[in-house]
Amino acid sequence: MTVWLISAGGSNSLFLPQFREYKAAVFSYKEGGDIRGLDKEAVYAAFEGKTYLDPEKNGKKISRHNAIRYGSEILKIRDKVKKGDYLYTSLFGGSQFLIGRVKKNPYEYRPEHHQDHRHLIRTKWHDPMPLDKLDTGLAGYLDTFRRTIREPSGQQELAKFAERLFG
Repeated sequence: MTVWLISAGGSNSLFLPQFREYKAAVFSYKEGGDIRGLDKEAVYAAFEGKTYLDPEKNGKKISRHNAIRYGSEILKIRDKVKKGDYLYTSLFGGSQFLIGRVKKNPYEYRPEHHQDHRHLIRTKWHDPMPLDKLDTGLAGYLDTFRRTIREPSGQQELAKFAERLFG
C-alpha cells in the first residue's frame, strides 16, 4: 500500500463538503475532460493548447510543459492509486489533516458533477484531525506542496498511523 499527499477539489474551492458528499477525493483537471481509456500521449494532448477555464488565467492556453505536468498527475490518480492506499490532505492551511483509505474501484470520472469535481478517488474518510494529534514527527512528512498528488517520504510511518485510524 502507498501513502499519497493530495491537494484536491480545485485551487480556490473548499473541498471538504464534496469529499464527504461523494465519499471521495475530488480533482478538477477540467480542461482535460474525460481521460478514461486514453494512453499517456492522448492524455497530454487532451490538455495541450486548451484554454484554461479559470477566469484568472485570462484566456491563456495550456503549454506542452503544463500539459505533461497535468497529464502525469491525472494519470497517477487514474492508474497508480489503488484500493487500500491512504490519502492525506491538509485543511485550513495545514492546521488539520484529513486522512482517508482508498476503496475498491478507486478512480471514477463523473461528467454529471460540477466541472471542478469530476475526477474522483473513492475514499473512506476519517474525521479531520488537528496537526498536533498526529504522531510526533509525522508533521515533517506533511509539508506544503504545489503538486496535486505525490508520494511523501515517511511512507512507513504515515501508513502505520493511518492503519491505526482505520483498524
